[in-house]
Amino acid sequence: MRRLVFMLGLVIACDSPTAAENTLLRVSVRDGIVRITNRSDEVVTFILATRTYLELVDPLPCTTPGGCTPTLPPRGSIAIPYSEILGYEAGDRTAVLIHWVEARTASPDDVHRTVLLLR
Repeated sequence: MRRLVFMLGLVIACDSPTAAENTLLRVSVRDGIVRITNRSDEVVTFILATRTYLELVDPLPCTTPGGCTPTLPPRGSIAIPYSEILGYEAGDRTAVLIHWVEARTASPDDVHRTVLLLR
């Protein structure tokens, strides 16, 4: 039984959202920094905020090219300290990354959300 619990713990630890990847972005969380890398050939717009912030503010995707910030250029990367996450307060354990391709007309299918564990 102990062995089963230990193995289950390893599986859960290895499936941590402290690193996430999809066709648009690669995201990692380490040492108080969220690193976001654009894997695509398109400009990606994003919002990085706490769940509490998003409960108070409902950000809508911007469809004006060049009119939304922050953005990541094709194949670009950015390192964001926890202190720059919208709504972040010391001790917060999660953040939400919302992202979409800037040039597309935003529809619900084009907006992606990833919950990140802050360690």
